[in-house]
Amino acid sequence: MPKQRKKWILIMIFFALILSMIATVPGEKSYNQWLVDQYNLKCTSASVTRDCTINGQAIEWKDRAERHLFLYKKTTDEYSTNKGNLTIDSLGIFGHYFDISSS
Repeated sequence: MPKQRKKWILIMIFFALILSMIATVPGEKSYNQWLVDQYNLKCTSASVTRDCTINGQAIEWKDRAERHLFLYKKTTDEYSTNKGNLTIDSLGIFGHYFDISSS
């Protein structure tokens, strides 16, 4: 296969990968479902406050930071529980969220 053809094939694969990453950044609904599946953490949103429970125990939602950079979404949520603070870091990419919290 000529070098020029290989080069164009690699460029096309690269752009297809970038476009698929952009098209599959998960949204808020997916994030909330991921919290339920991963942590058994459920929140209901009011206008400014959020009522949250984890394993049936009420916890206080403190803050959320989101970085949406077209290719992926990084979300950090902070909660206050009766056992101390809980910080959940996640990375959303290719339609799924992954836990990147340090233990």
